[in-house]
Amino acid sequence: MNGLLQNDTGTDGANPPVFTPAHVNALLNGALKSPKVVAGAERGVFDIDCDDVENFFHLIDQRVNEQQTCLIDKFEVSIFFNNGTSTQLNGIEEFRSYAQVKNIAATVISFHWTLLLEFPNAMAHEKQEIDIVLRASDIPQETIDIETTHDSMRMSGDKFQIKFGPEKSSYGIVTYSINHTRISWGLDIENVIQSHISKILVKASRSDKALKHISGPLNLFTTVFVGLYIVNILIELFFYFLLSSEDASTQKDLIEIASLSLVNGDIAKYIVVSLTMAVVVFVMFSALVSHAFNNFLKPKPSFITLSKFDEKRRSAKLKKYKKRWAFVSLVLFSNIVVAIIIATVEERMRKFFEAVLPFL
Repeated sequence: MNGLLQNDTGTDGANPPVFTPAHVNALLNGALKSPKVVAGAERGVFDIDCDDVENFFHLIDQRVNEQQTCLIDKFEVSIFFNNGTSTQLNGIEEFRSYAQVKNIAATVISFHWTLLLEFPNAMAHEKQEIDIVLRASDIPQETIDIETTHDSMRMSGDKFQIKFGPEKSSYGIVTYSINHTRISWGLDIENVIQSHISKILVKASRSDKALKHISGPLNLFTTVFVGLYIVNILIELFFYFLLSSEDASTQKDLIEIASLSLVNGDIAKYIVVSLTMAVVVFVMFSALVSHAFNNFLKPKPSFITLSKFDEKRRSAKLKKYKKRWAFVSLVLFSNIVVAIIIATVEERMRKFFEAVLPFL
């Protein structure tokens, strides 16, 4: 089968089948039989190309033809792009000949099978449907129409372009649904699909696991160690600025100014201002470090590569993904630098200020 409706051309000399009204009624009854549904979803990392699409088709096609006689086999591929547009291809042959020339990226690809199968001891052929949807890491442009009232909400739109879950989740998503009339057949197809999904999902590498384990402690240590040191430097510079702005030529003048500031409450104001500034700076630094760690902790992006443009975007995203260890190295280096400064330079700076401040 090639995924298209099979026609009997009569080349073998046999007469084409003649469908009587009874045959037609039996086919309709089988096609309209109330189906049962099996559905599931997996989140992970995958890298799908044109060969993988064909493998998915041949996997289901082979499994179907191993067990049942198929009267109708219709296969459709739908491709959705990051600008909200989509295209539908009828059959695997049409997919093979398809070429995307526009600079738009494929973000979602869906497979749909419509089968009319003949089961043993069945009165007629019965309709089965299989849907598989693979969603890449790229967030597609959503086309959703939402109407809300005080007690209800109605939402409509392209079901493949709606992405649920965290907005910046980098995991790919694979979903499947099987509308079947025979439970054993539906569970068998589900096992085939799940087995293939487990093969296309890439397991986390050792480096990914290592980064995940060290990220929490490294984030906390960097935030506290480097952040508090930066705050300490800012407070020292703040008081240095305040004291240097006073007209103190000798140490005696400096003591008098300090005593007067203490009596007037200026010292208390300086402390409040410096502590407020320290809290603001520390919170900002903590948010910056946490944001940076959250970015590099994202899993490897999932890709759907069907064109040259997809390949270029894939290469660019992988280069960015591989810079994670550079970021970790930079964080470790900053911690080491701060530790060296505290152990050596800090004491010299303190002695320098103690010697110079009385004469400012």
